[in-house]
Amino acid sequence: VELADLYNTIGQILIEEGLPNEAIPYLERSLEINLALSGDNLDPIVADDLSNLGWAWLEIGFYQSEAGNDPGSTEALAKAIQYFETALEVRTALDPWDPSIADSLLDLSDAHYAVGDPSTSAQYSQAAVDFLTEIIEIDLEDWQAADQANDGDLVAAIAFDIVDNLYLLAEAHDTLGNHQAVTEYKSLAAEIEREL
Repeated sequence: VELADLYNTIGQILIEEGLPNEAIPYLERSLEINLALSGDNLDPIVADDLSNLGWAWLEIGFYQSEAGNDPGSTEALAKAIQYFETALEVRTALDPWDPSIADSLLDLSDAHYAVGDPSTSAQYSQAAVDFLTEIIEIDLEDWQAADQANDGDLVAAIAFDIVDNLYLLAEAHDTLGNHQAVTEYKSLAAEIEREL
């Protein structure tokens, strides 16, 4: 596991440094190790590895597009979408209520926007909004129940989840151009953070 984490970290750094082509082998090796370790059982780290590979290919697609290499750009962006779709499938299979599903939906929104498909991009962003809205409603119910039970640790943990999901919801609304909703959700998240 530590070796896979090391490969993943190197890959992430290379992406951040604008070297996604060099990141791919490290991210692929991290995925190989984590797949081998998880065996027949899916693991959230596999979804993370798939998503990271998707981002590397998305960056490659951006660079190739800027350089005027449209066929290479199209191929790279198609690979990004494939990795993001597989990450979404893994996350959904593991836990259909995992908030990281919204991350995968937003990744797919970004990738479809990059390939020039704003309609599909908006559909994925809206799916993230709908999903997160439902998750936050469930979290609020859990928060109230924990508060009534005087379970301070659980109240705080749920509150942090709500804050994270509100910021993610703001991001989803931002991709849809709903600037008023972005401001509202960020303000609400900040208000809850101040109370913690």
